[in-house]
Amino acid sequence: MLFDFFYAGMVAIGFAILFSSPKETLFFVFLTGGLGYEIRDFLIEKMFLGYEISTYFSAFAISVLGIVFAKLQKIPQSVYVISGSIVLVPGIYAYETMIAFIDFATSTLQNDTNMLKLLQNGSKTTLTLGAIAFGITTPSIIFRRYAFKLS
Repeated sequence: MLFDFFYAGMVAIGFAILFSSPKETLFFVFLTGGLGYEIRDFLIEKMFLGYEISTYFSAFAISVLGIVFAKLQKIPQSVYVISGSIVLVPGIYAYETMIAFIDFATSTLQNDTNMLKLLQNGSKTTLTLGAIAFGITTPSIIFRRYAFKLS
C-alpha cells in the first residue's frame, strides 16, 4: 500500500516535470497522485465498489485537493489536477481494447469471444475516462460560488 502510494506519486511528479510545472508544486503533485491512487484502491478493495465509481470518487478527491493546493500556493488548479489524475487513466484496458479490436478486425473467424472482449474492455475504458472527467469537473462546479470569496 505504501509502495503504491509512492509509485503513484512518482508517476504524478514525472508528468508534472514533463508538463513543466513549477518546482514548488512537485510535493503537492506527489500527494495528489499518491492519495488519488490510494483512494481508488481503498474503495475497490475495502469498500467493494466498482472500478468506475471508485475512479470517480478518486478523481473528485484529486480535484478537491487541487483546489485547496491552488489556493495555498496561488497556482492554477490544473497544475495539480492534470498530473495527479494521470495515475487513474485505465491504460491496460485501453491496450486490451485495441488488441481486441485488431484481433476482431483481422480474424477470419468472427467469433463472439473477440467481440465480447472488445465490448467489455472498450466500455470499461470509456466509462473510466468519463468518471475521471466528471470527477475532476464536479468540485469545480460545486465550489464555483465560493471561488471568488476564497481568493
